[in-house]
This record gives sequence, C-alpha cells and structure tokens, in this order.
Amino acid sequence: MRERLRLGMVKVGGEWRIELPTSGFGLWLDIDQFNRVFANRFVYYLSPTGRALVPDSRWFPNGSRLATTLARAQLSAAPPYLDGAVTTGVPAGTSLAVNAVPVSNGRASVNLSSQALSADPASRAAMWAQLTKTLSQVASVGSVSLSVDSTPLELPGGVTSVSSAAELGYEVVSKPALDTALLRRGDTIRRIDPRYVPDTQAAKRPDLKAKDIDVGRIPDTWRDLALSGDGKQVAAVSANRNDLSIWRATEPTRAVPPFATSLSRPVYDAEGYLWIAGMDESGVDRVFVLDAVSSDPKAAPKPVATPWLKDRRVKRLSMSADGTRLLIVTTDRNGIDEQVGLSGVVRASNGEPESVTAPLRQAQSLTRIQDVTWLDPTSYALLGQLRPGDPMRPWLATIGSGVDGARREAGRLNAVPGAVTITSVGGPRGIIIVTSDDRVLARAGSNWPPIEQGSDVLVPGG
Repeated sequence: MRERLRLGMVKVGGEWRIELPTSGFGLWLDIDQFNRVFANRFVYYLSPTGRALVPDSRWFPNGSRLATTLARAQLSAAPPYLDGAVTTGVPAGTSLAVNAVPVSNGRASVNLSSQALSADPASRAAMWAQLTKTLSQVASVGSVSLSVDSTPLELPGGVTSVSSAAELGYEVVSKPALDTALLRRGDTIRRIDPRYVPDTQAAKRPDLKAKDIDVGRIPDTWRDLALSGDGKQVAAVSANRNDLSIWRATEPTRAVPPFATSLSRPVYDAEGYLWIAGMDESGVDRVFVLDAVSSDPKAAPKPVATPWLKDRRVKRLSMSADGTRLLIVTTDRNGIDEQVGLSGVVRASNGEPESVTAPLRQAQSLTRIQDVTWLDPTSYALLGQLRPGDPMRPWLATIGSGVDGARREAGRLNAVPGAVTITSVGGPRGIIIVTSDDRVLARAGSNWPPIEQGSDVLVPGG
C-alpha cells in the first residue's frame, strides 16, 4: 500500500535539515532492505466447487521460522477480498498445537490442535493439500505430515506424508498455452499463429485453417470482441456501447435485450457466464452477468452485488482461470483516478455469480491504467503509465507484490505508444498488444515486433 508523509524542514547550525514528525517516524525500509527481511509467499484456499487451489499473496518475515509462519497463516480465515469466494478444508478454530513446524530430512511436521479432528475425510485431504502447497514454498520442505496433539493423522491407504497437493488431486488452475488465436480485421475473423514473428515484412505467415466452431465474420460496427472458453461464442458491443450481441458459427446472431449503456468490453468465465459492466437506467454503474450457454434466447444479464462500487465506473474486467477472482479497473465519474483492484467472485451453489467483493488495490504505482489481463494464477499484465504524459507501456505485476520495473528502469518492458489492449497466449512471454492504429505486436524479450494488422486478438476466456 502506498503511504504519503509530509515532512517539515528546520535550520540546524545554519543548514536546513529534515524535521521528523513529533508523533514518530516509524520504520521505513528501502526496497533492497525490505526484500532481504521479508518474503512474498502464497497461502492457498479452495474454490467452492472442484479441486482448484486459489493463491492469496502475503509478505512474511524471511528466516528460520518461515515454515511455522506459513502454517499459522494457512490455518487462518480467508482475507476479506476472498470472503465467500473461496473455502478451506481447515476446521474453524484449528491452530498449531505447538508454536513450531519443525523440518527434518525434508519433512515438515505440522502438529494441529484437537479441532482438526472434526474434519471429514474430504476436508482432511483438502486441508493436507492446502498445507502442502503452502509449505512447499520453503526450500527445505519436500513433504508434509500432519498430526493432532502429536498423534499422526493418516489418509486412506495409510498415507502419512504428502509431497505435493497434486497427489491428492488439488492444483492451481492456469491458462493453457495457445498455439493459435483469432484475429479480427474489418469484419473478418481468421485463425493465426500468434507465436510466429516474421523475420521481414515480406515473410509469409502460415495459413491456418478455420475450425468448425470458429465465427468467421462480425460486422465492423461491433467492437471489443470476447471469445468464450470453449471457443464457440464471440460476444461484442455496438459502436455506441448500448447493445450486446453474441455470435456462434452454427446459429443466428443472438441480440441481447437492452439492459445498460456505456458497456465495457465483455469477458467470459470458465463456467460459461459472460461478464460486462455498464450504466443502468438510473445512471448507476453495475456489473452484469449473462448465462451465455442458456438455451433461453430471452435470457437477460443480471446485476451482481457490488455495493463497494458506489460512484465509481468499471473500465475493464479480467477473470482468473479458476473463476474465483476478478481484476477490475475502475475510474471516478469523470473517467480519471484509474485504479485496479483484485476482487473475489461469490457464486451460488449452481455456479451463478451473486456478488463481487470489495477489491484489494493493486498496481498503485501506476497513474493511468488502460487494460489488464491475467497471465497465470499469481501474475498479470497491464497497459499503463507511471507518470502523466508517459507513453503507454506494458507492465508485469504479481498480485500483492507491486509492478515490475516501477522503481527501477532495468526491469521495464519497452513502451508501446498507442497501445489499447493486452492479452496473452501463454504467460508473460506470450503477451500480445493491439494498438489504436490496428498493429498487432508480440513480445520478443523487451521489444514488440509487429506480427499482424487487426483490431482484436481473441483468446478463449479473454
């Protein structure tokens, strides 16, 4: 979190010196000192359905007791921004039976209080997976065993030690690396290899055949295209941003009944819901979801609860691959004071989104944010400016850990003047940028060579 401090000046011996506040200065560390003292690690919770592990970024004192500190954090409740969006296999009230997690011969031994015995077999496996995933971030930990009041716990089959959460069927959900994407140019959509960077302008790009599910044409009066996770649908908003339509290769265009104005770019989640923001008839900005796989042609977008939004407006949305978290770019009513936040997605038992939690602020070092996209479960990329007047630049960031290169130029990617959208076909190395003059650029180190001409690059789920 960014902090500001106003300091006065005082003359000492005829020379000006900084005057410390009477209330005290506290402890301030520069980046190098902070990174020596603290370590950024993740505490893992569970998606409400399925076996996805959801990371929460935190900073811990870096030292010999890191395993103990991580285990204690894992036993705590989820943070407010994930409240209702995730669950845990840890029974309420469970704590460490002793204030230490010893690591011997690569095995971390976690001794839990008696409350852990209330976990049913499924919850016990989930708790074990969470602790294993979290503690595996300690270099000396190769496996994790659990006990209650010093009595060893077992999993079915007499298993007493687990080396990875995957052994129990739990994993983080990542976006798959893609070898093709859809390119929109004019009203035509075709499939391209986004990894192909031509050596010269005359180089011939491989001609990729369309798939049966591909939507091949959308009038160029429709903007901000989004591709569903299964690749079968394309959603877009009208040029005046008052209408939403959905295209499929084998069905007539679905015109969604009017529900809002000033619509944002839509985005699909893994459950098949289409997310979009806009202004309702009362002039209030809302976030809406549409069951895009519903067979009801009259199905309309429903607003999800966002009481924290108040008078702010949503500019961009980006959904995590596990469907539990949303990166949201908002502005004030005048379209300035751009902020990006990380929110949890609270769903009903059938998977339908019900609310979005108050966001945890991210990327505070940037003064303007044009676009944002997830790269993997813990990192994302943005288009933004460090200072007003700077050229638009892509930035890499980690949730809860700031923006790479914000303080040191050595870590920055090259600027891309006119950049308007950013996406990825595979982590930080697969970033694709589209500019206001329809240049499609791919990342090559810190540079951005052009690979195509077009207004939209579509990847499943956005």
